Amino acid sequence: MTNSLHHPERVKVGTVEYAINSDPDDWIKLEHETQTKGNYGYTKNLNATIYLNPDADQRVVALTLFHELLHALCESVMGAPDWRHLGKTKVDREEQVVRMLEGPLLSVLTDNPDLLRFLVKPAAAEN
Repeated sequence: MTNSLHHPERVKVGTVEYAINSDPDDWIKLEHETQTKGNYGYTKNLNATIYLNPDADQRVVALTLFHELLHALCESVMGAPDWRHLGKTKVDREEQVVRMLEGPLLSVLTDNPDLLRFLVKPAAAEN
């Protein structure tokens, strides 16, 4: 797996470490496997891998990675909650929650670097 975009290669989500993959060949295989085209990213929880579209702009990649991390959080940390009132299927409901959170949460973290340092400082001090 190559890192053609400037992103971390691995991210810990709860107790699961996810690989971040933007390899063009792997992306084509994923599109074929999922029979989709034009997605920005895709999370496979079973093998703990987040795929990012290698053709995306770096700013889009950052938002997409954050978006996919929220999907990983829903599965790995939140236990795949049921969002019944937000759509017809579980996938639709999860997508609604992730879309509601992705931009605002990333903006808060980006706009408040001291807040982010504060939030991670206790965990870093334990290590």
